[in-house]
Amino acid sequence: MEVAIKILLPLDGSKSGESAIPNVEDIVSKFKPELNPEVILFHVITDAYSYISDKYENQPLSMRGNERREAEAKAIDYLNKVGELMKAKGIKFVPKVAVGLAADEIIKFAKDDRVDMIVMSTLGSTGINKWEFGSVTNRVIHMETRIPILIIKATGK
Repeated sequence: MEVAIKILLPLDGSKSGESAIPNVEDIVSKFKPELNPEVILFHVITDAYSYISDKYENQPLSMRGNERREAEAKAIDYLNKVGELMKAKGIKFVPKVAVGLAADEIIKFAKDDRVDMIVMSTLGSTGINKWEFGSVTNRVIHMETRIPILIIKATGK
């Protein structure tokens, strides 16, 4: 059976990031089984950045091979643990990991893999900025794409 519906769920390993999981589970439960919905659990590993004072800009410092492999393995383990809880509810999942800037990688993957929807959570801000989205979420919703994006207000810390 071919996948007809793909939902991309970016996760950063935090409880607030996981706030969108119940919403995704609810959305998937609404689809008819013949649509064979699939949740893509997506984690982006961001290389370290250092501040170069003479140029006043951030310059990427790539992780070494072993560091990158270890980070990717930890990310896959995390996504599989989250996915096993979904699988127990009858939800098909696929873990995917990318390396780069979170917002850029989320949109790149969503376009390349032709996902049908992106669901992500955001803590937002407090005080005068409380209605603004987090920086990754903000960048994702403002990138050129015709993919529907559902933003969930995070409940965890």
